Amino acid sequence: MSKPIMGAVLGLAIGLTIGLWGTYYFGIVDWLSRVCVIASVMLVFQLLGTTIGATIGKPSA
Repeated sequence: MSKPIMGAVLGLAIGLTIGLWGTYYFGIVDWLSRVCVIASVMLVFQLLGTTIGATIGKPSA
């Protein structure tokens, strides 16, 4: 499995964990708001994980 894909999967897992924690910590009651917060955090961490994985997996010049 390539490093960008591993970074994306790890980022999704971290984003889901932080998103769930954030919804309960801030007391978000509305379901649509919960879904939006969790999806936003997951997207940010997936992109961050993919970027870091691509940078680490890039062959040196």
